Amino acid sequence: MGDHAPGKLASILSKAKRHGLRRLPTSSDLRQIDEKHRELSQAPPPPLPDPVSRQPLYLLTTGEEEADRIQLKNDLCKLAFEGEFSSPIEFNKIDDGRVLDIGCGPGSWCIDLAQQYPRLHVIGVDNIDMFPDPYTIPPNCKLINHNVLEGLCNIQFEPESFDCIHIRFMCLAFSQEQYTQVINNCWQLLKPGGYLEMMEMDMMVYSPGPTTEMLNLQGNIY
Repeated sequence: MGDHAPGKLASILSKAKRHGLRRLPTSSDLRQIDEKHRELSQAPPPPLPDPVSRQPLYLLTTGEEEADRIQLKNDLCKLAFEGEFSSPIEFNKIDDGRVLDIGCGPGSWCIDLAQQYPRLHVIGVDNIDMFPDPYTIPPNCKLINHNVLEGLCNIQFEPESFDCIHIRFMCLAFSQEQYTQVINNCWQLLKPGGYLEMMEMDMMVYSPGPTTEMLNLQGNIY
């Protein structure tokens, strides 16, 4: 080697270090890898994830005040959209159609739809019985007290038996896992070509102050 060989070698090693190049493993390295692999193979398997809870979150109260709030929310939605939210399905062209409302509350949406389309069979399901007096419910509307987290397909309804399934503002009632489970059940209940209509609020508050920004950050964490 020439006089500058040590300097060149140091330069090469420095570049290799910067570029993430590694030396070849030695027999000692291979023994350590083999021992680590043996330890992992003998370790007990990780615990299975907990099953999805069948209890809704209930982040809001349930009672007459809640029923009034849901009714007001339904009225405000109709006011905002100048009627019901524009669904691609034309209910007036469906003969003997079936519509399901998940988390129907006091049944406001179901009753309005049943009155507007008398040839539809509208069914609402809710875990809390806050339904109005039966004589106020149209004959083509039925409200059922049932916890949807316990299942819908083959428990309450037959597979592929609904033309449309409606879910509105349930993000405060279900966890993410519970919501996913309910949606999967809904897909099983829909007829081929049926519609699943979901409407949820944006939990993010825009143009927030310092306190509200903290709430936004907590919402992203949970």
